[in-house]
Amino acid sequence: MISVPEDVKRVLRQSGLDENIVIGLLTLERAGMVPDTVTGTLRKVEMLVL
Repeated sequence: MISVPEDVKRVLRQSGLDENIVIGLLTLERAGMVPDTVTGTLRKVEMLVL
């Protein structure tokens, strides 16, 4: 278990996701987001779906 920073919770809520669910890195990447380990936030990224 980890504590999810408030900034990350806000980004999840703005994306229509529940901040209380357990999600993995692959799920975040498929949603077009990547964790920024320097700032402790999520960054929205462009993605190419093949």
